[in-house]
Amino acid sequence: MSLFGKILAFLNILGAAGLFYLANVDYGKRSSWAYSVVRHELVLDGLPSNEQELDRDSKPLVDRLNQQALKDIFAQVGGKEVPTQTKEVERIKSELDARLQPLMQNRAQQSYHLARILLPLADSYLERDTMMSVRAHLANDKTTAALKDRCQLAFQEALKPGKPADAPATIPESSFHEVFRRAFRGQSGEPADTFITEMLRLIPDDRAKARETGIEKPWELAIAKQHDALVKRYQGLFSEALGTAAEAQRPAPGQDPQKIAIARLLFGLCTFQAEDAILTDPGKEAERKQIQTAKANAVDQQKLVATETYKQLVRRVHVVCGLRSSLGAMNERASVLRRLSDYAADAITQEKQQFIVDHGFVVDMIREQLSLARAEFALINENKERLSAYEDAVGKRVEEIKGVKADLKKLRDETSDERKKLRVLSSQILEQRQTIRRNLADIERGEKTLRKLELMIRELEKDD
Repeated sequence: MSLFGKILAFLNILGAAGLFYLANVDYGKRSSWAYSVVRHELVLDGLPSNEQELDRDSKPLVDRLNQQALKDIFAQVGGKEVPTQTKEVERIKSELDARLQPLMQNRAQQSYHLARILLPLADSYLERDTMMSVRAHLANDKTTAALKDRCQLAFQEALKPGKPADAPATIPESSFHEVFRRAFRGQSGEPADTFITEMLRLIPDDRAKARETGIEKPWELAIAKQHDALVKRYQGLFSEALGTAAEAQRPAPGQDPQKIAIARLLFGLCTFQAEDAILTDPGKEAERKQIQTAKANAVDQQKLVATETYKQLVRRVHVVCGLRSSLGAMNERASVLRRLSDYAADAITQEKQQFIVDHGFVVDMIREQLSLARAEFALINENKERLSAYEDAVGKRVEEIKGVKADLKKLRDETSDERKKLRVLSSQILEQRQTIRRNLADIERGEKTLRKLELMIRELEKDD
């Protein structure tokens, strides 16, 4: 080969090496840009909902996430790395199931933990009120027993006649259920309207039948039904998030229903997860003191969402679900809370109006009773004056009676002395009478003797 040919060959080799270098640089930059695009898409859309989700090229999205990418994604939020959103849901569900499984035999305790989990996911005021009641009354055996004792006291009170015997006929008799509710609310403690309503459905409104039914069986059935409703709600939320629910909530156009359900569920569970982590982790003593309240079995929710634990969990939701879905879930939750707040505000307004009406009625009754009381007080004062006059008259009569008694005693004493004299005179007269009787008897005997002698003299004279 000539020198020129060798130079050309060398230049071709240099050109090939340059092309190879440029190709490597281009591939590296393309890979870097592609990874950056994937990371930015993950920030917006989050992880794939499941392993079957495809990208624009009809390839599984999960294949674009290697182990290093997952480490980079979860580096700032911590926790176990998961490739899909459903894996995150399954991970959380397995942790929650592990907590709930040992409580299968104690429905009240399991209901308490379910209520703690589901409370931030409540969509209606009634549902939220039910879960608040469960948290307040079924936290432990002591609070459960206290609720049952209140129900038993209300039951015994409701068995009494609904109208006093001396009440006017125009006043209707209160029913068993009405008296039960009134007696339960009259006791100190948290309300439990939903539970009481459920239990009263199982107790006849007739007092005789209610006495036969008792409270034990309705209590157990109400606890069981409330527990079953919480379990159904718990399973329904996870089934919807995992895509196994029979009927899922209809999403807005262009939105994935499963991703919406997952974002809603994961964001809603952040409250429970943060609360549970703070209360059980010895290393979070400072946050535990921060969220504690004076009320038992409760935490300060405003302070809870300000803790780093809660913020870390929310950041993990952003990573798993993406900003679109997670912010949508937050907006939806904010809408629910606004609706619940409006409902509560309306209820408070209605209660205030009802209070004003009731207060006016009570004020009128008080005024009427005040008029009656004034009339009664006037009558009492009049009777007191009469009583004072009667007491003065009685005092005078008592003094007169004392004088009469003194005179009577004096006369009795004089009479007693006269009686004694009379007895003496009577005795003397009796003795004189007896003497006279004896003398008369002697005279009669003398007369008889004289008559006999006269008779004898007459007979002698005749004989002569």
